[in-house]
Amino acid sequence: MRLTLIFLIIGICGYAQNPDIISYDEISINGIDNQSSENDLISAFGKPSSITKPKYDCGTLSADWNEVNVILYEWDGIKIHFVNGILEIGEIDYRKANPKIKTPQIIIDSSTTLLELQKAFPNSYKIWQEQNEKYGSKILSIWLTEFSDSEFHITIDNEKITKFNLYHPC
Repeated sequence: MRLTLIFLIIGICGYAQNPDIISYDEISINGIDNQSSENDLISAFGKPSSITKPKYDCGTLSADWNEVNVILYEWDGIKIHFVNGILEIGEIDYRKANPKIKTPQIIIDSSTTLLELQKAFPNSYKIWQEQNEKYGSKILSIWLTEFSDSEFHITIDNEKITKFNLYHPC
């Protein structure tokens, strides 16, 4: 009986898969990483179309919830936050812009294929594929740390990457 229970637990744990992980310290966009300055950001992308202090109602970026100073830099198809002086990718819309996001596993841009995503992030890809088949999910999720609330989301539409963003839940 004990042996059967042990094998059952091992089987369940072995079957359950978590998304892949990319540490925020391991990612860059057009050579800019989380330690880059405002000058570095403007050198890489040019003058932004807008610089604002957004008011988020809830979550990590909410001044009502946390002691954060958030500045949002926007270009056509690109949103990048400085949160207490640390750069954070907001959203990349690959239908409008085509920066290169470099991770240890892959360089992501508008030409990245599903096969490349599958090789780079096999667990996340498998989860996405199952969710896509069952529910039509377009979001491939990658954790920042194990059991992270925040995730990198890669939006896939018609077998093309259309967006990359850092998602913070409320």
